[in-house]
Amino acid sequence: MIVKTTAMGTNYYNRSINVSDYKISLAKFLEENRKKIEENRKKLENQRKKAEPQKHEPNSFVCDWQNL
Repeated sequence: MIVKTTAMGTNYYNRSINVSDYKISLAKFLEENRKKIEENRKKLENQRKKAEPQKHEPNSFVCDWQNL
């Protein structure tokens, strides 16, 4: 009977290790995704910042008075 209890304890212990391994791998996966999303967000912000000054440059459009 003592052996049976020990075996049950071992099985439970193994299950908890497997679950925590799953949780650790899931946490790593989520962290990697968060980093990728943050990098993409920064990249898009930089692209928008580069595109915005081009819109406001005085030489980027032609006025009617320049054609006269």
